[in-house]
Amino acid sequence: MKNFYSLFVVVALLSGISVFAQLPPRIAELQKKYESYFDLNRETIFLHLNKTAVVPNEDLWLSAYVYNNKLDLPNRQTVNLNVQVYDENGEYIDSHIVFISEGKGSVFLDLDPEKYKPGHYFLKASTAYMQNFEEDQSYIQGFTVIGQDEEPPLVTKERDLQLLPEGGVLLTGAINSVGVKLINEKGEGARFQNAVLLDSGQNEITRFDSNKFGMARFFFTPEKEKNYRVVLKTETGEEISKEIAEPEKQGFSLVSIDRGDHFLFTIRTNKATQNSIKDKDFLIALHKDGNLKTLNFSFTESNLEANIIVSKDHSFGGVNTVTVFDPQLQPVLERKIFNSNKIKRGRIVSERRALQMDSLFIELSSSTPLLSEASLSISVLPSETKAYHPKHNILSAFLLKPYVKGHIEEASYYFSDGNKNRKAYDLDLLLLTQGWSKFDWSEDKSGIPGERFGPEIGFTIEGSVIGRRKKENDLFIRSENTGYFEMVELQNNDRFSVKNAFIIDSTLLSFGVLNTRNDKVSKPSLTAKILPIKDTSNHPTAFKSSEKYFIPEKKITIPENFLGGSIALDTVMIKSEKQEKEKDRYESQGFGEEIEITEAVANRFQFITDYLSTKGFEVTHGHGTVQVKNRMSSTLSSSNRNVYLYWNGAPIGTDHSILYGLHSSEVESIVINKMGYGMGGNGFNGAIRITTRKGGLRRDRTETVKTLIAGNGFSTNKEFYSPKYNSYSNKNFRDYGVIHWDSDFIIEPNGHNILKIFNVLQPNVNLYIEGMNADGMLFSEVLTVPLTSNK
Repeated sequence: MKNFYSLFVVVALLSGISVFAQLPPRIAELQKKYESYFDLNRETIFLHLNKTAVVPNEDLWLSAYVYNNKLDLPNRQTVNLNVQVYDENGEYIDSHIVFISEGKGSVFLDLDPEKYKPGHYFLKASTAYMQNFEEDQSYIQGFTVIGQDEEPPLVTKERDLQLLPEGGVLLTGAINSVGVKLINEKGEGARFQNAVLLDSGQNEITRFDSNKFGMARFFFTPEKEKNYRVVLKTETGEEISKEIAEPEKQGFSLVSIDRGDHFLFTIRTNKATQNSIKDKDFLIALHKDGNLKTLNFSFTESNLEANIIVSKDHSFGGVNTVTVFDPQLQPVLERKIFNSNKIKRGRIVSERRALQMDSLFIELSSSTPLLSEASLSISVLPSETKAYHPKHNILSAFLLKPYVKGHIEEASYYFSDGNKNRKAYDLDLLLLTQGWSKFDWSEDKSGIPGERFGPEIGFTIEGSVIGRRKKENDLFIRSENTGYFEMVELQNNDRFSVKNAFIIDSTLLSFGVLNTRNDKVSKPSLTAKILPIKDTSNHPTAFKSSEKYFIPEKKITIPENFLGGSIALDTVMIKSEKQEKEKDRYESQGFGEEIEITEAVANRFQFITDYLSTKGFEVTHGHGTVQVKNRMSSTLSSSNRNVYLYWNGAPIGTDHSILYGLHSSEVESIVINKMGYGMGGNGFNGAIRITTRKGGLRRDRTETVKTLIAGNGFSTNKEFYSPKYNSYSNKNFRDYGVIHWDSDFIIEPNGHNILKIFNVLQPNVNLYIEGMNADGMLFSEVLTVPLTSNK
């Protein structure tokens, strides 16, 4: 009679402990080491590009997502995400630092034709914190600039037939499961049919076929003193054969089966091993990202196998690693499995709502109940597009990539709609051929990573003031673009250092020294640098083995007149329209008329706080501080009358330090909302919107402040604009045109949202949707929306 561990195993895994009443010290130590290995948070990254093939003079938009796989939540500790651009030879092209908030950030890439010639490029996303780990956790995504240049010669490899025993061991005298993988000269999986397993006497043992990725599985029982080989023919007729490695004479084999709602693990041994293991305790562990569940089992005297049933409800969501330990707690078998029952996936549905003039309206909603809003990025392309071939979607990037070695061909296939059983079987074949994990189960603790590099949060500004005078003890630093303001005390050696500064790359920073005796601001002579320094090094071998990205089978010729000549004008028009909308929105929220700060106003009022005091506000100055209070506050409390400040459109709040020493000549306009209408709790004391000047009247600011251009900082996002195409009906547009991109599309819980796109007279469009919410739910859809019929 077979020895089944069914209900007993489920209870053990549910509790997360072994069946021992109390964990023996050696097992407790093993569990502790495993948990310690994952104490440090590992960040997982995904980049969503609006397209992966662009024509010259097009630009690129992307959204970045960062996930904490241990918690199944957005990684809120990540702020600075480094995105470097390299050509196909690993030569450095460009660098961007993306500001990440609540696990997401977006950025615009200006693909200057002088810098981005036709060819293939790679985006590499990583963080400084990842340097704490030996494994490479960066994310790489390729894109192509299409052109008329000749394609580089295809690098070919020898065909590779891999035969991989499940669990890592092939055992004589026991049923074994063997994974098969055939890789062609391009490094891709190659389909085959009617493969045959032969013994040394040329006897046929079994036949099997591969899936479309060239992977298969067969079962057999090796006999003593017999050799075995697999013979197959490729689809091109080439015959390939390979000997199976000699099986072990003693040991164990593993066969796992996905039974829908549970996994069945069959662990077998042979008669040569039986006497040495009788009545001894073995251990099986399911583990993932520092979470571990264990139980013990044994082989009875009359049985050579143990069958263990594990409910999917009691295993981890996504990839689990199954490890079997012998009585000495040495790992003897290991493989990976995938539990789709517990992954946090949300679904998005679409419906065309209306056609108005040159615009189409598509309603998007979540068919999955949401506890928090879904933040999505959406690329809209013609349904026949050939310009969108990412190597991952957000599901495969977060749920599969961190646990699989090497290239995953068509990774998003495993999470696409269709035959679920077929996809589950194919995914199991992928994991069957993965081999053992990198974790070292020995007692050596040297491999446990320590935190040598902390997470980067903004930037550090450090430098020194040259020739400062007595009483000049403080230095202020201001960024006009972000509203950043910091007052720092100068050290005795005249040096200064400011951490966690929020700076936009290539924008102006203002420096002024403050006299502590009379609060007078003067222009310093100083040196300053922004850390960290950009990494501009080349990586000539980094992408040699990278997976195949979008590489056309034939050379593509794009006509020179594919794009119209009014792209820049479109950008201006969009910006102008946006500014008008912003103006209308301010007025609808109770803001008064926009007041332009003219040269006459700037001549009359040296500082902008002087001007505000004439508009019914009480302005008080401290040492390096400013407070602007509303004399007509609507709040019941008279102790806090600070107005709410907006700086270049960004909400600053009631901290007005940014206004310290701000000259009126540096301000372009002011909008005042005295009563705070339309602002809820933020408007109790009124609000002021200040827009700084990008040029013109700054003649006097150089008298009191030193300005430097930031050599590093966060890259900015840019509102998407669609290029003008000379034709929306030709094949080139259907293949490589772009319609719309939205980097921050929000769907509220129990709600929906409307996506507005330009009507390009296509019968269908594809929506490529990626995203997540604060609860860690992931969204990935490819929705084809018909546009030719009215609803």
